Amino acid sequence: MSSNAAIQALETSLSMESSTPNLGKRDRETYLQEQRLALRACVVEPVVVTARAGSWAQQYCGMSANPYRMIAVAYLNSKVGQCLLYNPDTGLFSLAYGYLDSPDGVQLIGHSSTDALGEWLG
Repeated sequence: MSSNAAIQALETSLSMESSTPNLGKRDRETYLQEQRLALRACVVEPVVVTARAGSWAQQYCGMSANPYRMIAVAYLNSKVGQCLLYNPDTGLFSLAYGYLDSPDGVQLIGHSSTDALGEWLG
């Protein structure tokens, strides 16, 4: 999959309705627009990463212990490194924590959906 296709999948997802709650902040549409802008500010040149499911994700989300090859499309370099991953085989987005350059890869939290914003916000 090309970098452009991964970014196109992200933009397609962001143009659709999101399941993200606004948690009582202002009106929902304004909140979602602000969060979409914040996510777009974290978009990176797509890079293939190794993602692994932790024990919780394996036990409660049915994820495999085998590593997944996914494409990082957004990254926030915080204490834990927040990554939005895209799986071109399934068309789903997932949130992971870790650093893109880590030889151990990043750790999936276990949820995935077509809702990129919902996954990014956890």
